[in-house]
Amino acid sequence: MPIKRAGKPLLKLEKKAHKSVAPGRMSLPLKYTVCFDRNILEDFAKQHQRFIDKRLKHLQKQPAKRKANLIDCDIEGWQNQLENTRPGLEEYYFSLIQQGILQKHQWHSIEEKKSGKRISFGVVRMANIDPCIRLTRYLLNADWPQDVDAKSMAYHSRQILIMRNAQENIWMHY
Repeated sequence: MPIKRAGKPLLKLEKKAHKSVAPGRMSLPLKYTVCFDRNILEDFAKQHQRFIDKRLKHLQKQPAKRKANLIDCDIEGWQNQLENTRPGLEEYYFSLIQQGILQKHQWHSIEEKKSGKRISFGVVRMANIDPCIRLTRYLLNADWPQDVDAKSMAYHSRQILIMRNAQENIWMHY
């Protein structure tokens, strides 16, 4: 069944019977083969590049809304440490993240007028829940410079708003 644009097939899906499978194994009943016309792929690539160029020009006119950086968790630094004094790899990564947090605080903190203290807020984004919770615990128990009072809280993107609100209220009184 070809998919068409202006009378020309963009791609063609061909149904083929699936080969027999060993007993007890699960299998999809149909196998699809996707066939593209080379000219259509080249046309798509050109259109996509034009879209990206136009989008970049538009974004470059606007001021940055967010600033972020990736922390280089270079394993060579960990490997170069003496084996008997080397922390676990995860702890090493967490210490690099802590250093990144301190660096961002130095760069972007602002002075609170009444107390004269420097404050900053930031986000460390993690892809998986379990390491995120371990990082949160690490940061809460970590040694920080004397003039830093770090707070840390793990969020999950699927947490409902009322749960997050309750969590924030507890955190604010911590």
